[in-house]
Amino acid sequence: MTVNPVSRRSRSASWWRKRRIMGVQMGGNRRQRGAAAIEFALVFLLFFTVFYAIVSYTFPMLLVQQMNMAVAEGARVGLRVDPSRTDFGQYDTYPDAVIGHSKQATNDLLSESVLTALAPGDFDVEVTLTGDVLSVRVAYDYQAAPFVVPLVFPGIGAVPQLPETLEASTRIEF
Repeated sequence: MTVNPVSRRSRSASWWRKRRIMGVQMGGNRRQRGAAAIEFALVFLLFFTVFYAIVSYTFPMLLVQQMNMAVAEGARVGLRVDPSRTDFGQYDTYPDAVIGHSKQATNDLLSESVLTALAPGDFDVEVTLTGDVLSVRVAYDYQAAPFVVPLVFPGIGAVPQLPETLEASTRIEF
């Protein structure tokens, strides 16, 4: 059995001070226990909040984008109704045909989308024709049926903070 010529006890006090100043701990310091866990908890809370905010704001924004596409398509279909025709099919008058076709096209596009099909609530589609202005509006009551459940984070508040109703609308003059 060989003995290490420089044992732990034979090292000078200055050697130990240098090691402690440089941050090298041989046996661990009791004052540092749990500090890493606390730092991890704080950093994890911050990173999780940022990640959840990105995810929870992305889905409603994509939903509003899909609603905007639906109202634009509904308005385009309403413009394609020929006013010179005398027979409007299931509709009695030209304004009824414009409103009916616009509403049908908007509802069709909303029902065909995967994202809007996953939404737990219903979409309220309103189409009005006043004079020569066609207005198409889609509303979704987000507070009644949220797409992503809001979480309350300490010091930050509820994430996502969205309006009660998500809306998309368009107006076309013809």
